[in-house]
Amino acid sequence: MPLSVTRRGAVALLGLGSASLLAACSQSSTSTSGSSSSASETSSSQTSPASTNASTEATGQKYDAGSKNYKGVVPLVDHYENKTYEPGNEEHPPRNAPKPLKPENMNEDSLEGAYATLRYQASVFDYITKTGDLEPLKEMEAAKPDIEYMQSFETFYQNMESSKTWFFDRKFEMDILADPIVSSSKITWRCTETFLNGTKAIIRGEYHDDLPEKYQWTRLTGYVTTEYVNGRWAVTPYVSGGGTGGH
Repeated sequence: MPLSVTRRGAVALLGLGSASLLAACSQSSTSTSGSSSSASETSSSQTSPASTNASTEATGQKYDAGSKNYKGVVPLVDHYENKTYEPGNEEHPPRNAPKPLKPENMNEDSLEGAYATLRYQASVFDYITKTGDLEPLKEMEAAKPDIEYMQSFETFYQNMESSKTWFFDRKFEMDILADPIVSSSKITWRCTETFLNGTKAIIRGEYHDDLPEKYQWTRLTGYVTTEYVNGRWAVTPYVSGGGTGGH
């Protein structure tokens, strides 16, 4: 599946709950309650990579994880801007989200370098959920969606702003589910990517403090492949297990 398409699939779901919620709330001026409902699941024809542990292939010896365990929530990187992030409230949307700082070992040809790249990408996605600013993603040669899609995504956030709609504290979370898989020069990571909207929002200027669970998050399950090319790690994400929301 082409990178531009998979990136669309991954990032577009970030706004899935927002668009659905905006449409639902436009039908009523009353606050909605938290009845649980699952979003439709989208499937993919992608198959899983060959299950080769990082320490077993001769071509992957330099990527041997040793005793280090990479499984679990990927920690976000530090920030290079001296800003104090403020979650949204009834008066204003989230603001002052600092841009993430690239880790020093991000371009290192090692398993740690690949993992640092994933940490930075996760941090960029978290920044995007809070700001709608795609500039850090545009600067990542490892993850360049086409310009047309960039503009459509930015337009989505502009529409949210013009309709006086915002979530109080959106977040992004990446969780590594298994040991990294090495095949030739590539390292593949099975993971989930979760876009969290939270429970509180201003919808068309009205305060909602108990959003239905189906609008609170979107989760993607699949694989992310990192490959060392031209002195840096290229990242190719794709969804294998489909996407779910709020259940």
